[in-house]
Amino acid sequence: MAISFSDLSFVLSGGTYNDDPKQSLGGLPSPTPISNNLNNLFGSITPQQASNGKTDYRCLYVFNDNSTETMYNMSVTIASLAPNNLDTPTRIYIGSLFREENQLLKLTPAESISTPSGSFKLQIDSSETELISYTSDNTILATRMQSALNEILEDNVIVTFDGIDTDTVTKIFSVSFYGINKNKAFGTISVTDNTIIPVHTASITKSVIGSPINTVTIDIGEELTPPTGIIFAIPSASGIMIGTLRPNEGFPLWIKRVVPPLADSVEDDGVRILCKIRSSPTLWINDEYF
Repeated sequence: MAISFSDLSFVLSGGTYNDDPKQSLGGLPSPTPISNNLNNLFGSITPQQASNGKTDYRCLYVFNDNSTETMYNMSVTIASLAPNNLDTPTRIYIGSLFREENQLLKLTPAESISTPSGSFKLQIDSSETELISYTSDNTILATRMQSALNEILEDNVIVTFDGIDTDTVTKIFSVSFYGINKNKAFGTISVTDNTIIPVHTASITKSVIGSPINTVTIDIGEELTPPTGIIFAIPSASGIMIGTLRPNEGFPLWIKRVVPPLADSVEDDGVRILCKIRSSPTLWINDEYF
């Protein structure tokens, strides 16, 4: 089934029971879709607020609701709702928290016999690699793990050997996510079917949690409170690159509205959010608004 923009959904934040745009202030996503009506996120500015100036915030979530198809290279920007927006004093910024995930895989003990044997698998989320043959050559072992993970994650995973912790006699491998896997939180990797001889125990920790895809953002509680860690920008025409949404994945998107002091009134003032995706790594499909 081909991907289409009917698979893209925009919903409020504020938790499972929130259906009020004024309370769309972060936290868990709401099942309530965002309407195409005026004031569907921000309320009208009063004359007093226009005189004093006002900066407020909203958060929404964007999801790929297709259960089988991937949305590649999602980017987000803003577009004018009407020609009079070109003269509005109001400025709209969008932002999110961007981080590339990194996990550390530790094998204990670090010492290996001269002719090691055995194998193991790596599992991440619901996907599992093929068997990986163990070797005491840590550079080769890192390459084998990288190849196995790239088979199930469409490439762009890098595994490196980071050295040995002599205090705990543990060898440490770093697993980094780039390209199609960047800006995304994954489940913690686990080691399965471990038959390594001599016996090795495995532990995995996250040194960096990827973001914004597959994350829940903070709840600011009050519309005038800036969300911590969010970098806002007026995006270029090409937009802010979010990343690739696999089936049922989504991300939080923050919107900042700035009305300067002594702002003139503009009737039906507003903007639209524009998304652009690829239906394959190389094929763009049409833009879409809400």
